[in-house]
Amino acid sequence: MTLFEVYNLIKNIAKRQPNVHSIVNEFIDLNREDAEYSSIVIQQTSHLRENGFMGYGFYLGYVDRLNETKENEILVQSTAIQVLNNILYRLGEINNIDLRYGQYQIFTQRFTAEAAGAYVAITVLVPEGECAENYVSANGSFNDDYNDDFDTEGR
Repeated sequence: MTLFEVYNLIKNIAKRQPNVHSIVNEFIDLNREDAEYSSIVIQQTSHLRENGFMGYGFYLGYVDRLNETKENEILVQSTAIQVLNNILYRLGEINNIDLRYGQYQIFTQRFTAEAAGAYVAITVLVPEGECAENYVSANGSFNDDYNDDFDTEGR
């Protein structure tokens, strides 16, 4: 599996969680005016290649708004841990994936809204594939998909 495939797999599992209104690539994306809560964060960390495996690293997070009195802080953090646990459970059920993760970290943070949540550092280990001839047919060609966007006349 490629990074692209692993990211999309996590994203598709996250989309199926109840009450998720957005998926963002970094926690800082929640500072945008159009940020929607509750949100899943899939932020890349470091990736590695070791002993025939690729390891793709992410911070996986869940963030939701607090009410005015912040009385729902523990509820939001509890929900965050449960949603993240659901995602990790589903991801761990997939063949050829070895999932490693650490402790859940809870937080309260001001983004565009006062929010709380949790995150966990994960590494998704998959068997290393070859630089396959089938990559283009399976994933499309970057050049075919994006070269049309460039102005080759104005060089």
